[in-house]
Amino acid sequence: MQIRYSAILPVSAEEAFDFVSSPASWPSFFRQMESASTLEGWGEVGGRASMVNRVLGQQIVTDLELVEWDRPRSFRYVGHNRGRPDTENHRTFDPVPGGTRLTGTTTVEARPGLRGLVDRITVLAVRRTFRRAMKRLPTQVARP
Repeated sequence: MQIRYSAILPVSAEEAFDFVSSPASWPSFFRQMESASTLEGWGEVGGRASMVNRVLGQQIVTDLELVEWDRPRSFRYVGHNRGRPDTENHRTFDPVPGGTRLTGTTTVEARPGLRGLVDRITVLAVRRTFRRAMKRLPTQVARP
């Protein structure tokens, strides 16, 4: 299952990349995110970070591992979710008139059986969360 999302950010590709690629900034536009922090080596392939979200009333802890880092064009990371399937997350940054287009995808492989039903319901909630975050992001990235 794949979630696609995008937003036009009123800043340069470098500024957009730096803001969006920093886990510390994520709670400013993802309201359900309780915390996010970089760990060792974030900003290079193999780097790590962690985030805590509340989805459908449950706290979800995700450990992140960078698998691509191409500043200011794109980055990709894998989210290792405790008790849930991993997610593949990709963000690209393309200059456009008036700023930068951020395009993102989040892909998850649903598990079989009843757990897969939970995964599908979670993806629906996460899709709504990303849609809301993309509406907030342009104002957050433009703040001093």
